[in-house]
Amino acid sequence: MCVTPNALSLTLGDWNMILLIDTSQETGTTALCHGGEVLFSEENKIAKEHASWLHLAIGRLLSEAKITVRDLEAVAVVSGPGSYTGLRVGMAAAKGFCYALKIPLITQNTLRVMAESIISFAIEKQALICPMIDARRDEVFTALYTLNAERVTLNAEPSTILPPQAMILDKTAFESGLTGDPIIFFGSGAEKWRKITDSSNALFPPQPNLTQAFAKLAQSGICGTGLSERILLLLKKILYYNFFGYSACHIFPDRIQYRSIFLNLQPKELYERYKQ
Repeated sequence: MCVTPNALSLTLGDWNMILLIDTSQETGTTALCHGGEVLFSEENKIAKEHASWLHLAIGRLLSEAKITVRDLEAVAVVSGPGSYTGLRVGMAAAKGFCYALKIPLITQNTLRVMAESIISFAIEKQALICPMIDARRDEVFTALYTLNAERVTLNAEPSTILPPQAMILDKTAFESGLTGDPIIFFGSGAEKWRKITDSSNALFPPQPNLTQAFAKLAQSGICGTGLSERILLLLKKILYYNFFGYSACHIFPDRIQYRSIFLNLQPKELYERYKQ
């Protein structure tokens, strides 16, 4: 078997879909994404029905996409904070798929996904980002993010000022922060804070859709270090059979002479060498 660089690129570029699962909050979402873009999605707005809804919804998405579970490249799940029961539903489903199919499991913090969803608005307002999830009574799950000054673009990544934590809201909760830059408060817990604060630097936009932001983060997870074992095995076979052929010499300009290298390469190392 001889595979040219172009053919190898086609093999690697033809990524299968990533299944997204988010049952951490009142509205549950599952979706199929490819290349960081949501292609098929479904929502459930009744939290108590997440468990009975999720697997049926996944089946409908797979049917609509005309694929099976074996075509999934990875599963991404929101890992909290959020509803304890909802998180168990999503995590159990995601781990079950990944264990059975031997594919990567990608987890994302709920607050980080929320922050990703509102970056464009934060750039426009030059504001900090503070997602809030209702944790009952006067408590919320929250974090505080800022955009690095040198990376204020639509591809910016937020940096953490206040790590994800539970917080009891009172008049002094964000007192020091609100004396400087504006802060965007949003999410299911933001209404509690709106009733407490009177600062003109507190912004309260509507909650953006999280699914596209989740898809983007999931894709970055699979491309960073998440080549699946199936793709890794395929690459090793291609390189083995082309060890003295054109493709292997093209991919590895240093003309590696020991076959054992293929058995020891980790996914990220193999991907980095392929990119050369």
